[in-house]
Amino acid sequence: MTLEGAIITGHGPTFALATVAPTVLRDPAEAERFVLLLEEQVFPGMPVALMAREWNGQVCFYGHVDVPKLLAGVPLSRVAWRRYPLPHG
Repeated sequence: MTLEGAIITGHGPTFALATVAPTVLRDPAEAERFVLLLEEQVFPGMPVALMAREWNGQVCFYGHVDVPKLLAGVPLSRVAWRRYPLPHG
């Protein structure tokens, strides 16, 4: 399995942004578990934020990074998204 993510630089601190299903963000324990997994195994040494798009197009974030502030004025379509292997865990 893979996940869609991006490493965000140049808008403040460098961090990783990973897309997830909205249901992940609705469960804070699950969201935190996923963030820790990604910080340890996919983006080591980098803070990770999660992003989900709701059915109505609204974008929601979770993490220890102020993503909306750091991405202000940057359309998500301009983010350099790529696929990353998803670890089992």
